[in-house]
Amino acid sequence: LSQRLATHEEASSLKIKKNSKVHHYEGISFADDEPIALFHSVFCSKRFPALAEYIEDLQSVTQALKKCGVNDYIRASTYVSAVAASSLQANHLRIKPNDPLLCTTSLNTDQSGTPIEFGRTYFSGKHVTLSYEA
Repeated sequence: LSQRLATHEEASSLKIKKNSKVHHYEGISFADDEPIALFHSVFCSKRFPALAEYIEDLQSVTQALKKCGVNDYIRASTYVSAVAASSLQANHLRIKPNDPLLCTTSLNTDQSGTPIEFGRTYFSGKHVTLSYEA
């Protein structure tokens, strides 16, 4: 968990000014002690100045956002693509370089439609099936 300047894509997605500060949260998701995904998300630091502290204390983005006044949020969009795992990604996920990864790029908004979280997750194709229903 760190603070840095938003990339162009992040600023555009969060509808914040270019070079605005964001909280950058990244990690590895596990299932049955097996690494299944690498994730990273960004949140506007100006809107949520204490978010990093809450995430560290609560170990939950949802609970941290509640502490910041966002009681519920909506997944506004999710884009799915396939990519080959880099050596670093493969090492973290305990797979081979170039193994398939499912990549989701997503945007969450508050109830009024204001973007609150932009993120990307790389799921191990070996361990994860994504299922979407209407």
